[in-house]
Amino acid sequence: MRSGENKGKALLSHNIVTGMKKIGKWSGTPTAIPVSGFELADGEGCAVLAQDNRQGPILGAAQCPAETS
Repeated sequence: MRSGENKGKALLSHNIVTGMKKIGKWSGTPTAIPVSGFELADGEGCAVLAQDNRQGPILGAAQCPAETS
């Protein structure tokens, strides 16, 4: 890194976010939100985040469930 709080530090993490997509709105009760047209390339993963408003705190997070058929 060339500037900011990470100046001079090496990036050791390999789980880097490369994109985000809003998939629905959570009302606070158990729910299922279908997601269509979504594919992961080999070696990729995903997570679902429950966030308070657009830039509010993250209230919960989980890995995407494995595909079952």
